Amino acid sequence: MRLLTSIVTPEIAEDCKLFRKNHEEYAEACGYRYSCNNQLVWDKLPASFSKIGLILRALEAGCDPILFVDADIAFMDYTFDLADLLINDYWLAGYRQRNCLCWPYLCGGLLV
Repeated sequence: MRLLTSIVTPEIAEDCKLFRKNHEEYAEACGYRYSCNNQLVWDKLPASFSKIGLILRALEAGCDPILFVDADIAFMDYTFDLADLLINDYWLAGYRQRNCLCWPYLCGGLLV
């Protein structure tokens, strides 16, 4: 099963309504099931840690590919499937941050 998943906890739910609609529309356009979680996997840790737990659960459920998107990600092109970035030996794709000149790093807010 193709899965697009995110976390929108109650305290940010109102601010994320348009983002959730955007996620749902992208998921439908590209053939993903959309799952928006309103609870953290580990409630004593920041929400960013829960994305790993959600990805692990999706892998255990047999989902492939999995798109994890932060609650404030907006898709602009509904015709490009981000899973197409996974070719040959590439099993992970993400956005390389360029706003820190000291060292390059992968933004965990959009993972494929």
